[in-house]
Amino acid sequence: MILASIGAGLVFGTARLAGGSAASAPASATTSPAGTVENGEDPFVATALRYARALQDGFCEEVIRTTAWMADRMHRVAIESSGQEAIDGEWDTLCEKAMERSIEGNVIRPEGVEDQYIFAPGVTFEVLGVDDGRDDLNRPVARRVWIRATFPRRQTAPLAQADDSPRMLAVRAVTVGVNLSRDDQLVVKAGVLGNLDIDMSSLSFDWPGPEGG
Repeated sequence: MILASIGAGLVFGTARLAGGSAASAPASATTSPAGTVENGEDPFVATALRYARALQDGFCEEVIRTTAWMADRMHRVAIESSGQEAIDGEWDTLCEKAMERSIEGNVIRPEGVEDQYIFAPGVTFEVLGVDDGRDDLNRPVARRVWIRATFPRRQTAPLAQADDSPRMLAVRAVTVGVNLSRDDQLVVKAGVLGNLDIDMSSLSFDWPGPEGG
């Protein structure tokens, strides 16, 4: 199994972030076979899927280690703070932000959605492809991994507006892009909300059965 090392060596002045390896993330029982890292698989795909599973499983340490702006913030706090208390406080703030899921936030808009609503418990992933990513972000991108996320239940799925309907509908599936940085292979912030590129044209509202899941 190939696990790209993307932050286990980063030390931000807190034992929680420096301790443990990226490989210690818990395996998700809800990830589809497409989310399994096989021998020879693109390491950028492995990184993107590991990030998705960390969000899904609530593994906050891995989310912070693999997210560029979070890593930058922890470095800055470690340099500028006067003690461990400030570092731990910022850590807790980032964890709360990364793991919060509210009814109000569970909406996919053109400006984006926070990642935890896409990579939520029960969601299955399918890797559709890899491209060179965007060239307008705050750090150079090496690859962008496109992932199809399929939601298990209408009642908990995010909402979005369909082109042919004025109403907000429960999303069955959507394709998102994870941009990964060239230098350190971290997830780069891509949207006004969240780190993901949202392919709005990929939204599906086609639920199976009369109840739709």
